[in-house]
Parts: sequence; structure tokens; C-alpha cells
Amino acid sequence: MEIKLGKMAEIIASGGKYVLYGPNGGGKSSMLTMAIIKISSVSAYANEVGLKPLKLGGKTCVWPFDVEKVRFRKPFSVRCPQLQEVPPFKLYYDHAYKNGTWIQISKLSYGERKYIALSVAAKWLGEIVASDSYLIVENLESGLDPEMTKKLLELIASFPNLHAAVEMRSPHLVESAIKLGFAAYHVKDFTARRVV
Repeated sequence: MEIKLGKMAEIIASGGKYVLYGPNGGGKSSMLTMAIIKISSVSAYANEVGLKPLKLGGKTCVWPFDVEKVRFRKPFSVRCPQLQEVPPFKLYYDHAYKNGTWIQISKLSYGERKYIALSVAAKWLGEIVASDSYLIVENLESGLDPEMTKKLLELIASFPNLHAAVEMRSPHLVESAIKLGFAAYHVKDFTARRVV
């Protein structure tokens, strides 16, 4: 059964965990944008450039970040005032523990910075906010190796009250997401088809 753009945005907005995948220009980003408009509790939106905390219940969500928008490219700023575990990293303030030493997060690769920011956001929304918050991520895999992408999917899936919609391209990772409980939709020509 094919679902049109507006109806799919409503399905995403109703809550749950979703993966959208398909060819470039198929309508994935448009569906996510329409869903953002319909969701009153979108807490975070991420694309290839960065992560933006959005309004939650009319107020800006309290974040473990000291900036309005976290850019994955330099300059990069994540400030964790309390020690946090984001395997394989430990984070404290603006440093990450990697390979037996503490280094500035800004010195990590683009993919590592993106992984840390999205992991911290998912943990923060899932553990601290914990009341029907929503994370939307365009092009989840950009800059991430398959193992990091899978860890992010596992982390998002581990929080029952965290709603999420992510855009992906790899069929192998889409299969992993389905096994984790995400509803997967193939999007082409601005219509979506559920994949089981």
C-alpha cells in the first residue's frame, strides 16, 4: 500500500520510531519537514551540518550543549558538565576519552563528533526529558561508519518514550533498524511503502 507525502508525515507525527530510505529526490526530507510542522514536541532536528535543539512545550529544551546549534564540522562545541558515557567514548566538558587519553572533542573526526552529538542528544532526550520527545535526523549515515550508525540506532531504540524519524540509505542498516523495532518505509516519488 502506498502512502502519500502528507499522510506519511501524519503517521510520523503520531509517534514511534521510523526509518525512511530511498533514492535521492524521492521525498524523504520533505516528509520529515512536514512531520516537524505537525509535531508539537519536536525536541531535536539534525542534518549533515549539525544538530538543532527545538522548542519543547513552548520552551527551549534544556540541553547539555552551550550553543543553539551544534555544528558537526569545526568549530564544534559540546559541553558535558557531568561525566557521560557514550561508548566507546567517555565525555567530560569539552573532552573525550579515546584510546587511553583525553583529547578535545573538536580534534575528533567529523564522524566521531556527529556520533557524540547525536548520542548525547538521544540519551538526554531519552533519560532526562523522557516525556514523548522527538528526534528527527536527516541523512543519519553521513560521516558515520556502519558500526557507529548501528550503535546510534540501538541507543535510540533503547528509549521507549523517545520518538524518532531517521533518513538512511543503506539497506543493510535498514534491516538492522527493523530488527530493533523501527518501522521502515521506502520512499520514492513522494510516496512511501512499508517494508517488513
